[in-house]
Amino acid sequence: MQDLPPLKIPATGKRILQTDASHKYWGAVLYEQDEQGKRQICGYKSGSFKNSQLHHHLTFKELLTIKQGILKFEFHLIGHHFLVETDFAASKGMLRFKPNKAVNVQLLRLAAWFSQYSFDISHIKGKDNIIPDFLSRPAINIITTKHHTIPLIFTITKSPDSMASSSSSNLVAIL
Repeated sequence: MQDLPPLKIPATGKRILQTDASHKYWGAVLYEQDEQGKRQICGYKSGSFKNSQLHHHLTFKELLTIKQGILKFEFHLIGHHFLVETDFAASKGMLRFKPNKAVNVQLLRLAAWFSQYSFDISHIKGKDNIIPDFLSRPAINIITTKHHTIPLIFTITKSPDSMASSSSSNLVAIL
C-alpha cells in the first residue's frame, strides 16, 4: 500500500473541484493545478444526504454535491474563478433557464446560491472521477491493521434469501 500524498495548501494555481453523488452519499476533492498541468490534492470531503434529500432524483443530488463541495472548500474558492469537474453530463445545463418556461423552485434557489461564485462546470468521464466516486460510496466494514485502516465496500451478488441456502460466500470486497 502506498503512502497517501500530502495535502497542499492552495496558493496561486488553478483550483479544481471534483464531485460525485450516489443515492445516499456524496464526495468532493479540491485540487490545485500548476502551470505545467500537474494536480495536487488540497482536501477531501464526503458526507451523506439528509433524509429530506434522499427522495430527490440523482440529477438534483449531483447539484447538491457541488454545493456541498463549495461549502467545504469555500475559504479556498471564494474570490477565485475555479473549475468544477463532474461525471454528470447534464449539470452544465441544469442551471440555465429558458424564458417563459416553468422553473423548478429548488433549482432556481440553487442557481441563485451558485451565482455568488465564479466557476465553470466541465464534464469528465466516470473513470477519471476516481476519488470523488470512491468517497460517494459507503464503507460497510473497516479493517484496521497496525499501520493501515482499509475501508471495504461490499457488493451482494445474490438476494439475502438465496444466500441463506447457499454454502459459498456471495460478497465481493472492493478495496
